Amino acid sequence: MRHTQVLQAGGRWNVTAIGEYIHYEKGAGEIELEVDGEMHQLAVRDTFIMPEGYQGFNVLNLDNSAGEFSFLTGRGQLKVAASGQITEVSGIASTVDVNLMNAVTVSSLPAVEVSQLPAVNVATMPAVEVSQMPEVVQKDIFNILTTSNTVDPNTALLIPSRSGRKRIFIQAYTASLNTTQCRLSDANKTVPTGLIMACGGGLISELEQFHNSSLKFWNTSDSDQIEVIVQEEF
Repeated sequence: MRHTQVLQAGGRWNVTAIGEYIHYEKGAGEIELEVDGEMHQLAVRDTFIMPEGYQGFNVLNLDNSAGEFSFLTGRGQLKVAASGQITEVSGIASTVDVNLMNAVTVSSLPAVEVSQLPAVNVATMPAVEVSQMPEVVQKDIFNILTTSNTVDPNTALLIPSRSGRKRIFIQAYTASLNTTQCRLSDANKTVPTGLIMACGGGLISELEQFHNSSLKFWNTSDSDQIEVIVQEEF
């Protein structure tokens, strides 16, 4: 997952994330990274790896100027080319490099009470366009397929059935501050229904299932795109 924030000179940022690596993708200059009470100094494009895993970290801008700071977090092994671009992700990676549309930079995200999410009026929703997931390339190390998809407003993403699939992990995210009550249903459904996956407003929704049947992910927003990451284990 990509985390982006604007920091002033000497500014601090508490990042909420779970993973095994932290890649310093972009920033004004050197930073001090605090993980589990230990301090580490990183330059731009450095990668910090913690095989036993971490839960959150703190960033201090050591540079004398302000700037936009960006970090990639996830599980597994991250390989980065000299240009800073990801060339390979091995293992179970909760991070895929995606281009977020209309990204919003905020100093702090407001709390969202899920119980107060607006109801979705299915009867008045316009006709939806179902897109087919792109072809995927199998990773040989752990027999895991990972795909990243951008789901447009009021459309659905078809996740096909795959023989031998034991587990499927779905992560949904949008940079919008608006909260969208997305749904996950059987592939034969024609309107949004099924499990709720709340996205936006600082929420990253995750869902795990154990079967090889086809599914549909529904973006019920009228205006926001949803980034959907699908991991399949065989």
